[in-house]
Amino acid sequence: MKTRGNLFQKISLSTCAVLTMLVLSTLIFLDGRLKETISARTRQSLQDGRRTGSGFLNDRSELLLLNARVFVESPQFKSLLATPGVDRETIVFTLRELSQVAETDLLMVTDAGGKVLARLDKPDQSGEDLGRRADIREALQGKEYASFFVEEETLYQVLTLPVISEERLQGALSIGFAVDHDLAQRIREMTGCEVSFWADETVVALSGGADQKDRLERRARSHPEILSIPADRGPLDPRPLEEGGRRSLILAWPLEHGLGSQNLNVVLELSLSEALAFYERGIRLRLILIGIFLMVLSLAASLWLAQSIASPILRLATAAGEIAKGNFSQKVRIESQDEVGILGESFNRMVGDLQKTRDDLLASIDKQGTLMDALTRSVASEKQRAQELEKAQEELTIYSRELEQKVAQRTGELGQANDNLTFRLDELKQRNREITLLSEMDDILQACMTADEAYTAVGRTVHQMFPAASGGLSLMDSQKRDLLNVVISWGEVLASQPVFTWSQCMGLRRGRLHWVEDPRLGIPCPHLPKESNVASMCVPMMGQGKALGALHLVFPLGTVISDEQRQIAGTVTKHISLSLANLGLRETLREQSIRDTLTGLFNRRYMEETLHLEVARAIRSERPLGIIMLDVDHFKRFNDTYGHDGGDAVLKEVGLFLKKQTREGDIACRFGGEEFVLILPATPLEECRQIAEQIREAVKKLEIRKNQQVMEPISVSLGVAVFPQHGRTAEFVLQTADEALYRSKEEGRDRVTVSGS
Repeated sequence: MKTRGNLFQKISLSTCAVLTMLVLSTLIFLDGRLKETISARTRQSLQDGRRTGSGFLNDRSELLLLNARVFVESPQFKSLLATPGVDRETIVFTLRELSQVAETDLLMVTDAGGKVLARLDKPDQSGEDLGRRADIREALQGKEYASFFVEEETLYQVLTLPVISEERLQGALSIGFAVDHDLAQRIREMTGCEVSFWADETVVALSGGADQKDRLERRARSHPEILSIPADRGPLDPRPLEEGGRRSLILAWPLEHGLGSQNLNVVLELSLSEALAFYERGIRLRLILIGIFLMVLSLAASLWLAQSIASPILRLATAAGEIAKGNFSQKVRIESQDEVGILGESFNRMVGDLQKTRDDLLASIDKQGTLMDALTRSVASEKQRAQELEKAQEELTIYSRELEQKVAQRTGELGQANDNLTFRLDELKQRNREITLLSEMDDILQACMTADEAYTAVGRTVHQMFPAASGGLSLMDSQKRDLLNVVISWGEVLASQPVFTWSQCMGLRRGRLHWVEDPRLGIPCPHLPKESNVASMCVPMMGQGKALGALHLVFPLGTVISDEQRQIAGTVTKHISLSLANLGLRETLREQSIRDTLTGLFNRRYMEETLHLEVARAIRSERPLGIIMLDVDHFKRFNDTYGHDGGDAVLKEVGLFLKKQTREGDIACRFGGEEFVLILPATPLEECRQIAEQIREAVKKLEIRKNQQVMEPISVSLGVAVFPQHGRTAEFVLQTADEALYRSKEEGRDRVTVSGS
């Protein structure tokens, strides 16, 4: 009975201890994970609140933009600012009428110099110079600017727009909402977070009561990290804060503004202590009750398990004691089919075997003589079996050697087959690489804008396809069709002379690929360097039945080129010829679309596009842009006297003269008829006038011929204007230069007139 008690106690205690440790570990793990989940959800709520708050402020900014455009696009408002000498009372009256259309807290108008003309909510601010404030400065440069600023402890969300009337900047309009307690309360209702707006360390608006303002400012002074924003002003993470036993998470982000060093921030706050307290009151108590229940359940399970294991083992021990006393009739009662039941069945079979063995031993004593005879016969039989086994061993050795020879032979065959497969796989990889490179070359050539870009792409791709080769690409000379020029070469060995004739290339003469593996056995192309001792390949490039050029490759002597590689070289050459032909066609079409066919100068459409681009560059660089417009004097007289061919000769000569005389970076265009335009970037007014005078003097010295007949001298009238001195837009400056040109004609022609002089 003592043995049963010890075994039962050990099994039950060990099982109960293991289950209890498992339950406690599970509860501790769940407790930690739930706390982490609550903290993570609180952080996510802050991030969601930041996105919701930012979206709400952006919606208010869109509303400001709609309201501002109601003012700016009002004809009454535009005409009012364009009226010289308009008084402040008239502006205020107009603003009050328009303000009835759109709700706003701040409405202010400044002139083109940045001075306040009128402000509805603060009339005493009239006349104040705000030209250095960021939003006013950007608006006076023609840009919309959304920002925040603080004035007398009130935070405003403001949108400032330029006011343009009669194609001129008249001033700026500022419209805005006040960021107050009601706005902060609305954001709190949307996000579920406490909201406060800050200017440096001062609260300007918050969602809580007014008594919270002093507490928040004291906390900001004692914890300055709450309002610290990273230098890159990138995404922010919530920050933990513990104050008076209360744990919170704080998230701050900056507001864009134009107030120099002042910091404007929005702060969201969520209480982490309340969430954890709710967890400790509810969920933790449930976890404890579940743990107690599981521990009681584990205790009952351990008792049952100990009972089910100890009882069969005790019965087995009792039966073993009886057998030890010689009682072979003792059997173990089997009550289950588990491991203990199997052990009992084995024990019963063992008892039966022991009893049978005992009976057999007793019977064998009587048959000892018979057994000796049987033993002698058995020894003789074993000797015979040993001889047979030795013979079988020899046969097995012979068979093993034959098998080893067959395995070695089969292994060699498999190795050779594997080498063949590896070689074919390498070839397939090479073909796939060549196809990929060919496809990439087609894509790059389609994207190339100039011939030089295309030549570089061809050289790099062909060098990658044939890394052991040096090479070059030659094209037919556009002027001398019997000459070819090498446009690009690569590698360590020259593949061709820089310039050679069509007849010096065997590939072009034969009209197909020409391959010479050994110059001593074949006929190399004459355009190869004389001292070169290499294998060479020339592949002609054909297009529409005409020779366009050739691809030249040279390899180290002894290089073997397969049929597949020759086919790849031919395919590459066809792709190159097609891509270069398409590129040439694109360049021709582009030149025809932007050039005047008679004079060779840029046409009017190109001039208008370029003028807008140069005006934008002048605005960014804050540098002047000169415009010279000139017209051939008495051009109709040349047409009447010398015919239209004579007039065309005059226009061609003037166009050729302007093309030669313009500086690098200047743009000469034919505006229409006998009118021409010069665009002079980064050129001040006086320099433009001097250039115009030089052109006027030089044109009078031109000698124009028609059919070997010298025509009478010509003169031109010129008008000069400069951006932004004579206009704020490209069209206005061009119109101003045209008006100066017509003043030159009205005042007697053959002169230069500066706009405004």
